[in-house]
Amino acid sequence: MLAASTAGGQALATGDLRTSTTTPVEARSTLALGLPLNRGSDLLLKAGLDGAGWLGAGGPGTSKGYAAANLIIALEGGRGERCAWLRVGTGGLWDGLGAHSLLLAGLGGSMTRGPVAIELSVTETRLMPVERTVTLAPASVPIDTPGVPPPAPTTARQFVGGGVWEDVRAQLKWSGGPIEARLTGGVEIPQGGGRATRWLRTEATGWLTPQLGVVVGVGSPSLPVLEAPRLSGPFTLGFRLAFGRAARPVVARPPPKRENPSFEIRSVSGDLRLLRVRVPDASRVELTADFVDWRVVSLVPAGGGVWEAQLAIGPGSHRVSIRRDGGPWAVPPGLPAVADDFTGAAGLLRVE
Repeated sequence: MLAASTAGGQALATGDLRTSTTTPVEARSTLALGLPLNRGSDLLLKAGLDGAGWLGAGGPGTSKGYAAANLIIALEGGRGERCAWLRVGTGGLWDGLGAHSLLLAGLGGSMTRGPVAIELSVTETRLMPVERTVTLAPASVPIDTPGVPPPAPTTARQFVGGGVWEDVRAQLKWSGGPIEARLTGGVEIPQGGGRATRWLRTEATGWLTPQLGVVVGVGSPSLPVLEAPRLSGPFTLGFRLAFGRAARPVVARPPPKRENPSFEIRSVSGDLRLLRVRVPDASRVELTADFVDWRVVSLVPAGGGVWEAQLAIGPGSHRVSIRRDGGPWAVPPGLPAVADDFTGAAGLLRVE
């Protein structure tokens, strides 16, 4: 679901370029923006664009692509740990039969506990048939029949390639520092009869830099309509790009200090640095900053209320914000507060 890649008050763009055992080139991209309807509200309005294209090597119908625009209304609770959403979308799909109009409608929910997130969703995909003209073979007439001209070929119109599918899926996602992993599975049920498609797929992403990751996946060769062509191979290898920035972060005062939390940074090698922040009694701590292009990064617990991550941070002055348990963004403890480009607040981090 697109909702899984969009955080409230944040713009995010991702792109994948992969290859599989039977699909030489697979490209996918998403662009999403989420904003609270009111300041401090748990009701979010999210909009986005997503699309994919495949160059197949498995026969007819394995080269295709689609593009869709989506509108999502989401309700978050429990400091962002629980979320329910309603999605509608429209677009087009292109395959060997022609260009089909595409309609999407769905609902889903998610729950997050620390680095683990679970999602459930149901989506209806409605693909309109395309009209094409076929030439029918003429009736057989002996060529030596006097006064009878050869018959002209006749044509007929056909509507092909349409259908309605119900996609029921579940996803388990784990994120820890530079490594992300997800297990996704479900069933796609065609309306009006036909065989249901069951599928299961897992993939892992290792982020080499805050923007570039390597993706390795394995799973079912048959996937839903908007995931891959039916003959896509079970093994995939690819690269992922991600760029995101908080559009207008909601910043609150830091939570009450039961102890004196601290923020520190240590050099590991070159620009690779170990960043540590002490946030007692937190079950999840996340960071966003200009040195990760405002992508949200999950910190790893190190014991004693300390959370850490190894990140590439160049010398100079940087702006950084943290949040605990999915709550509002706050100035990291121990850093002076500064205004960012979007009238929010962030901490000023100076790196030598």
